[in-house]
Amino acid sequence: MYFGWAPPLRHDQVAGPAFLKADADDLKGTVVTPHLECAITGDENVLWCATFQLAWNQLCDLLGGPVPSDIAGAAEMVSILNRQTVDTNDLDEASYVALAGYPTGGPDDILDRIAVALHEKFNGAADPQLLPARGDLERNDWVAYAYLFKSLPFRWAFDRDRRSGVTFAERGVQTFGIHQFMEEQNREVRMASQVLVYDYRSEDDFIIELKTQSESDCMVLAKVQPEPTLADTIRSVWKRLDLAEAKPMLKASSLGIPVLDFDILRRYHELSPVGMAAQQIRFRLDETGAVLKSEALVAEAAAFQYLIFDKPFLVMLQRVGAKNPYFALWVANAELLVPVELRDETR
Repeated sequence: MYFGWAPPLRHDQVAGPAFLKADADDLKGTVVTPHLECAITGDENVLWCATFQLAWNQLCDLLGGPVPSDIAGAAEMVSILNRQTVDTNDLDEASYVALAGYPTGGPDDILDRIAVALHEKFNGAADPQLLPARGDLERNDWVAYAYLFKSLPFRWAFDRDRRSGVTFAERGVQTFGIHQFMEEQNREVRMASQVLVYDYRSEDDFIIELKTQSESDCMVLAKVQPEPTLADTIRSVWKRLDLAEAKPMLKASSLGIPVLDFDILRRYHELSPVGMAAQQIRFRLDETGAVLKSEALVAEAAAFQYLIFDKPFLVMLQRVGAKNPYFALWVANAELLVPVELRDETR
C-alpha cells in the first residue's frame, strides 16, 4: 500500500515496461480504433487515442484536401477520418507534436523537422518508435506523424489493492481507491477530496471525476450502459455531466477502480495502400494518476455509495473546454486490466 503526495511524472518516467505489451492483432477482446465512431459490441474493449487523427489531419493539409479512398483504401474509415472531427483544438500546445512533409534531405526535410520538434517540446526525452528510417523513404514519399504525452498525477495517491481487488468479467483484477471513506481519517479525507460524484443512480449507473494536479484536464470514469458507438457513449456521458451537480463522496462510501497498464501497437492493415499506417498507445492509470504516451504514423511506402468499477465502464481524458476527448477507453473485459497478485500459500 502506498499513500502520499504524487509528483508529476516527466516524459521519460513513463518509459518503464507496461504490464501488458502487445500487438493489437494478438488481442482477443480489444478493438483499437482510429476514430470515435467505432461500434461498441458485446464484451469487447474499445481503445482510442487522438494521435492517429492528428497525423491524418496533417496528411490532409499536406495533400491539400481529404485523402482519396482510392489512395488509402478502407473507404468507410477514410471517410470518417477525413471529417477531422478531432483536431489540435482539443489539445494543449505543450502536449503534442503533429507534422507532415517529405524526406527531401533539405531544410524542410520532414524527418529532421520531427526530430527537432520532439527534442524541443519534450526536452530530448521523447522516444519515437514508429518513425521510418531515412533509407526506407524516397524523396517523393510523404510522412504524417503525431506524438502525444500527458502526465496527470493525483495530488494525493490513493490506496492500491493488489491482492483482493474486484472481480471483473470473471477475473480478479487489481484496483485503487478508498476501501471505506471515514471522515475521521485525514488521509482518506485528502483522497476523497479528489473525487466528484455525478448523477449516482445505482451502484451500476454513475459517473465520477477524478481531480488531478492539472486544472486544464479532466478525468472522467462512467459506469454506464453503452450507446451504439464510442462517440455516442461519450456524448451521453457528457450530457449527464452537464445536467448533474458535482457532489463529494459520502461517508462510508467505497471507491474501487481497476488498474490499467498497457502498451499496444496497432497496424492499420486496412490502409495498406498508403504504405504504412500505425499507432502506439501507452497508458497507465493507477493510484498515483494517469500517464498517456501515444504516437501515430501515416506514410507512403443512497446512505452511502458503492463506487466500484466491476462492470463495463468508460475512461475519458479531455482538455477543459474542448469539444472532444484526446483519449477514450471502453472497458468491457479484463484483457487490459492488471490481475490480482496470488498469495503464496507456502509461506
